[in-house]
Amino acid sequence: MSKLSFALPANLSESLSELRKSAGLKQSDVAKKMGVDTSRVSRIETGEITPTESEVLSYCNAVGTSESNNYFNFLKQDWGILRKPLYNHPERDSLYLADEYLQYLNLFREDDDHPKLLLSEAAMHEVAIRQAVEYLESTKHTVAYIGDIGVGKTSAICKQTELLLTKHSGKPNESVFEVSGGRTTVCEVRVLKGLEYAIHVEPLLDSEVYKLANDFCAGFKDSVNTSEQRGVSEEIARVLRNMSGLTSKKEKMTVKELAESCSNLDELCSEFNTYLSLSSRTCRKIAYDASSGISALEWLQENFKEINNGRHPDFSIPRRIDVTVPYRPLKNIVNYELEIVDTKGIDGTSIRQDLVSFLGDARTISLLCTPFNQAPDPSVQALIKYVSETNPSQYANPSQYANDNLCILVLPRADDALSMKDDTGENAESDKEGYRMKQEQVKSALQNIGVREELPIYFFNSRSDDPNALSEYIGKQIKRLRTSKQEQIKNVSKAIDHLIDNTEKVLFQNSKKEVSKRLKDFMSDNSNLLDYDERIHRSFLSVIRNSNARTVWASMRRNGDWGNLDIYLMLGIGARESASKCAKKFRKEISPLFKDILEDRELGSAHQFVEQLRKNLESDWLQKFVISSQQIGSQLFRPVLENNSIWPKCSDLYGQGLPFREEVHDNFAKWFKDSNQQHLYDLLKTRIAESWQSEVLDQLNKLTE
Repeated sequence: MSKLSFALPANLSESLSELRKSAGLKQSDVAKKMGVDTSRVSRIETGEITPTESEVLSYCNAVGTSESNNYFNFLKQDWGILRKPLYNHPERDSLYLADEYLQYLNLFREDDDHPKLLLSEAAMHEVAIRQAVEYLESTKHTVAYIGDIGVGKTSAICKQTELLLTKHSGKPNESVFEVSGGRTTVCEVRVLKGLEYAIHVEPLLDSEVYKLANDFCAGFKDSVNTSEQRGVSEEIARVLRNMSGLTSKKEKMTVKELAESCSNLDELCSEFNTYLSLSSRTCRKIAYDASSGISALEWLQENFKEINNGRHPDFSIPRRIDVTVPYRPLKNIVNYELEIVDTKGIDGTSIRQDLVSFLGDARTISLLCTPFNQAPDPSVQALIKYVSETNPSQYANPSQYANDNLCILVLPRADDALSMKDDTGENAESDKEGYRMKQEQVKSALQNIGVREELPIYFFNSRSDDPNALSEYIGKQIKRLRTSKQEQIKNVSKAIDHLIDNTEKVLFQNSKKEVSKRLKDFMSDNSNLLDYDERIHRSFLSVIRNSNARTVWASMRRNGDWGNLDIYLMLGIGARESASKCAKKFRKEISPLFKDILEDRELGSAHQFVEQLRKNLESDWLQKFVISSQQIGSQLFRPVLENNSIWPKCSDLYGQGLPFREEVHDNFAKWFKDSNQQHLYDLLKTRIAESWQSEVLDQLNKLTE
């Protein structure tokens, strides 16, 4: 057997089979043209045997299409640096271009005669290309539905992913996932393609379940003696009741009766925990069995409901539920691997770690869901404001990040659209007209809160609207995200061509030296541009004042480390907001320098270099500084606060007849102002300055040498 001159991809057999089927040929047709038995072609297509190089060529020639010819040429391509993608990768050509130019840069750096300034530029270009490559190599993306409890996210997702059941003739289809007026889904739920219909559960740790149980018991015990309701959220309370079996529908006593029988909270917690039987709740996955006698969707509906409500004896409280289906969740998006996420409904503060992670992820399309009559509701407005104030991408292009990654998804119900009235007082004659009227109202509301960007607004009635149209929109948004990375590779490639082709030209060298000198002078004259506001606790204090009292109490009981109100996250966001302001100020100060250089014709040979420098500064270096600042802010106060006496002091205030949130706010405001904390603020400024130096100034200084 002759040795292959190129590596065969893992999906060779599948690809060859697809090429044949696309050409409308049978295996016997290909076998006849190849001069082999049909069984040989069959075994190649099943992967039972590995074909020789000549057989692969013969097979592609037998298929005889331009696509089969392109496929063989792809197999022969020599990729020097990057890992060769699969043939059907949607951005394969861009990745090949990136590989070529990374090889060019390697050859360029091997020449010891090049000035250090040019080598620094080459290094800058390599980083930019590799960042685009890292993004494009993966075809995975997330579509996150974000919004208040009861807004209709789950219904919209089930309609989009075809998780609907027809149980009664003439009645609307039922969602496979539970839907109601709110407080139904206990955790984040993901829908993604898998090999089978299955439910995968990532449970809370037992220690976390016991904390929730203790909160539940504390709230229940106190509610016996006080008029103020404490404890956990309604959905968690429902799960805990069902897991314990202490419900009014069971033969056991109720939680109220158990509480009355216990002399104190510790005894109640101990007794209640024994009913949870966590040692037997260790299951992580169940899969559909066709022999069960019910359809796959009925099985999903039944088991999801049991797990979500804590009634399945094998599962603990889920942190996240993954539902796999043996098809693409959005069937008309074929080039990318998607996961559809139903985030836990917003209850109180909208700035939660899970939501912040989605909003900050460049691979995620975040659909900010709002009811029709309230669009855009306060939670959506708060999230848009968060993105606007803390996302450094806006500095490179004020509308690009928002337009590509965010969408306001308005969810009408019944005749909401038809109830809209025009200027004359007449009702809309169609849903489309009603949507148009509401869209203008939403735009106006956003302008009133200072949002200048033209954010996408989409309307989707899960009862009557076509889900494919929304899927097509999502597909276009994903394509836009990836196209921007393809353009980045093209632009950097042009800059590399310019660098290599003009290396020996004196004019080019002089232009670079002049640009380097101007940049160095700017850095020298503006060494104190980092005017960082150290009062990063202001966001935290504002959230304390405006959150649900029960949420604040739960956070105090956990020393600030609580999902619905994470004090350390809020401190990090405060640090990020301050860093964003610094980044904006720096960009404003350095922009005239770039403008002057790009308008100077004598420096024309350095213009591409400056354009790439500016893009790197705005979309990479400043962004890393802002993200680093958030990490610093979220961690710096933790060692001092984690076991501080302020937490029990604040939690004990609940139910004492005092304005609880104001008391907590005042206690923390006093703590942050105390001179004993000054060393933390000094350390904060030092750490932020170090990050500014390493992420921004050092990168610029490399290009001034």
